[in-house]
Amino acid sequence: MMNRISRVLLRTERYLHNPFCFWCGEWMLLFCSRGTLEEMATIEHLQPRKKSGSDEDSNLELVHKRCNR
Repeated sequence: MMNRISRVLLRTERYLHNPFCFWCGEWMLLFCSRGTLEEMATIEHLQPRKKSGSDEDSNLELVHKRCNR
């Protein structure tokens, strides 16, 4: 299970690699009037952990928090 620090680092790494939301395709601003990357983005498990998904890099994507509801 990922802790808070590893999630923050993973969000930052994913942003630098591909700064777009996996679901809606919009650009994720690192800092904007709506908040910081940590406040706006989350890591999505493509295959949910409860359905035997893992924390492997290939199963994780950066998404807007609003898109992950």
